[in-house]
Amino acid sequence: MGGAQSLSTDSSNEEATVPSIDDLPPQFNEKYELESKIGHGGFGSVYKVKEKKTKLIFAAKIFENNENNSQEIMLQAGINDKNVVKIHDVMSNEESLIMIMEYCEGGNLFDWIKRNRRHDSLNEKVILSMLYQICIAVHTCHCNKVIHRDLKPENILLDSNRQVKIGDFGVARKLNRSSIAKTFCGTPPYMAPELFLSYLGNTGGSHNALGYDSKCDVWSIGCVLYDMSNDQSRFVYQLQFALGLDAARSPSNSINEKDITQLIDTDIPKDYTVVKKLLHKMLVRTPQERATLSDVLHDTDLKKCLENPTDGHWSDLLVSDH
Repeated sequence: MGGAQSLSTDSSNEEATVPSIDDLPPQFNEKYELESKIGHGGFGSVYKVKEKKTKLIFAAKIFENNENNSQEIMLQAGINDKNVVKIHDVMSNEESLIMIMEYCEGGNLFDWIKRNRRHDSLNEKVILSMLYQICIAVHTCHCNKVIHRDLKPENILLDSNRQVKIGDFGVARKLNRSSIAKTFCGTPPYMAPELFLSYLGNTGGSHNALGYDSKCDVWSIGCVLYDMSNDQSRFVYQLQFALGLDAARSPSNSINEKDITQLIDTDIPKDYTVVKKLLHKMLVRTPQERATLSDVLHDTDLKKCLENPTDGHWSDLLVSDH
């Protein structure tokens, strides 16, 4: 699952220009000092920076100044939740847009999974505690009518206390009460089935373009939960094949609920009973039958597991990041 790339059919995401650090607004260099590059992609680059006045460390995302990137900042800034990356400052010039965010020292969930799996430090309680934080953050997004659409381990960050911080709202969208989304976007191994079917409908395929709503994020979080619980992360790759465009065009070849149930029961450790229960609720092909995040957060077994720790505080169980 490493290096899974996001995609979008939205024309506003095409041919993005990555600004040079030599073309930054003068006020950026007045207020901040570049320390190191910590990420890059088609969207632009992310740097670790120090605020000169306070000596505090932040992350600076530098990308092209356009409407789509401005929308990302607006949506992320509008979510007030401790488990969503906070925006500290924004500045721009004609070419560049810079978003100064809280720096997540713990890295991303993808590396966290690898690190803790290597040291055999993952157990069901640790996994469920991480899941709970992810669900809280995304539930807050949904309450604000925002769907993320690109939830994957690389976009889930951790602070120095290993608390979850949801980031990268690059393909997020705000929905009105009665509206649905139809853009084909996200990262294929984590995209819900209805996104593939919506794309086929929009391109003259065999399915109607019914669109999708916030339930697409529930599926993605289910895939992330699967990654945390299974050494091979086999599920997302099988789903990428089975729910890909060719398979979706031929429903007889597409994965069904029985296949999903079998994968969960086969690949997830037998003693992960709560994880299995939640996966069976979240990884349901039909969106109308899939759990909401409120359903997940109010699951009695999940709440019982988190409210009655037997191994000390969950964060104490994790491998040090240093």
